[in-house]
Amino acid sequence: MVAPIGTGLAKHAKLGDKRLNTRLGSLYEDLFSSMNDPIPQAISKRGDVKATYRFFQNEKVSPELILQAHVSAELDTSLNSLQEAEILAIQDTTELDFTGTKGGKALDCLNYPHRKGLFLHTTLLSDKEGVPLCLLQQHSWGRKPEALGTAKERKYEPIEQKESYRWVEGFQHLIDRFRNDTHLKVQYVADREADIYELFCLNRPSHIDFLVRSQYNRRLKACAETGRKAPKLWEAVAAEPLAGVDQVEVTNPKNFKKRQAKLEIRYRQVSLSLSRPRPDQRKLPEPTLWVVEAKEVDAPKGIKPILWRLLTSRPMETLAQALACVKTYTLRWVIERFHYVLKSGARIEKLQLEKPHRLKNAIALYGLIALNMMKINYFARKYPEESVEKIGISKAEYTLLFCYIQQQKEPQIQYPLKEPPSVSDFVRRVAQMGGFMNYKYQKYPGMKTFWRGMKRFHILLQDFQLFQELMGNQ
Repeated sequence: MVAPIGTGLAKHAKLGDKRLNTRLGSLYEDLFSSMNDPIPQAISKRGDVKATYRFFQNEKVSPELILQAHVSAELDTSLNSLQEAEILAIQDTTELDFTGTKGGKALDCLNYPHRKGLFLHTTLLSDKEGVPLCLLQQHSWGRKPEALGTAKERKYEPIEQKESYRWVEGFQHLIDRFRNDTHLKVQYVADREADIYELFCLNRPSHIDFLVRSQYNRRLKACAETGRKAPKLWEAVAAEPLAGVDQVEVTNPKNFKKRQAKLEIRYRQVSLSLSRPRPDQRKLPEPTLWVVEAKEVDAPKGIKPILWRLLTSRPMETLAQALACVKTYTLRWVIERFHYVLKSGARIEKLQLEKPHRLKNAIALYGLIALNMMKINYFARKYPEESVEKIGISKAEYTLLFCYIQQQKEPQIQYPLKEPPSVSDFVRRVAQMGGFMNYKYQKYPGMKTFWRGMKRFHILLQDFQLFQELMGNQ
C-alpha cells in the first residue's frame, strides 16, 4: 500500500552508499506502520533498532538528502496525476520543544533559555484543493541564549541576517525550482510572518505568484506623493465599495472545529512604498500588487470575527477572482494539520535521540511519514469516488480489510467485493479499526482516528503475511 513508497525513496536516494539507500526505504516502511510508537517499539528486531540509530547518526545522511530523495520520488508522479496543472506552495514555521528529552540539552533555545528545541520551517506542496503532494523544503534552527531579547537591536540589520529571511529564501527556492515549468500555475501561500517587503520585490516569472496575509498597515506610493494624511493600505482597501458577500469554511486552530463564516469582500490594486528604508532597501522597487479584504459579519457570540487582508500578485479584477483568493488562503490550514500530525501522530517531540544530527535526520523522515498519512485522508475527502487503487492499495490489501470489517465490525457490508472500493470507503473502513463509531452519520474520520486505524491495519497485514509464510513452509 502507501507504505512501500519506501521503495521509491531507496531508488532515488543519493546517500553515497547503496546500503544506506536501502535502509532509508525499509526504515520508512517500518516507521510508517507505527509512527506514534517509540523507535524500539516500532522496530521489532533489536539488531534493526541499533541499525536505525546508526543510520540517523551516519554523517552521509542529512535532512536535505532525505528530502531530496522524497522530492525526486514524489514530485513528478504527483504533478502528472493532477487534474489541473495548478499547485500551492504553503509555507509555515512551528516549534519543536525537546526540553527534558535526552537530546534537548545539546540543542539551542526556543523563546526562553530553559526551553530547548528547534524551529522547523516547511514548504508543503498541495494541489489546488489542498491535497498534500510532497514536502519541497525544510529548514531547522535554534536560538543562542545571548540572542534572546535583542529583536529591537536587530530591527535595522540587513534582511539576510534576520530569522525572517527564511520566508524570502523559501519563496526564492520555489521560484528557482519551478522557473522553467511554465505549464504550471504555482502560488506561494503564507501567513502574516511572510509580510516582508523584500519578498514582494523578488524577480519571479509570470506563472509563479504569492498570496500573503498582511501584518503591517503599509505605506502606499500614493501616500508618499500626497502626504502623511493619505490613507495607508488597510484604510485604502476598507474604503472600497462592497464587492460581494460569501461564506467560507474556516477551522478554529485551538479546537480544530469547523464553521461557516460570512465574509464581506473588498479589493483594489495598490503600490507599496517604504517610508524609512534601511540602506540595503534603498534600491528596491515599489511593487504593485492587489489587496483583498475579507471581513466577517454576524460572527457567533464569543468568537473573534475574521479580518483578513490578503496581498497577492495575481490580478483581482472581478469578485470571482477575489473569492478564489480567499478560498485559497483557507487552504493554508493544511500545513497546520501537517504540524499537528507530526507532533501528535508521529510524536516527534518525544524522540529520545541524544545527538542533534540524529534528531534532525529523524525529524526529516517522520515528516515524510506524516505527510503521506495526511495524503491518503485528504485525497479521500477531495476525490471520494476515485478507486482505492489510485493511492496504491492492492487487491489483497483491501480484500483483507473488508473481510476483517465484515467479521469483526459490520456483518452487513458487501463482501466479497465485485470491484475495488472507492478511496473514501477504504479510509472510513480503516478508521473503523481506529475507533470510528459514527460511520453512518459522519462522512469522514479525523486524522487521529485514521492514523490509529492505519496502525491496526498494518498489524493485521503483517500478521496475515506471517501466517502465509508459516503455512507455506509446512
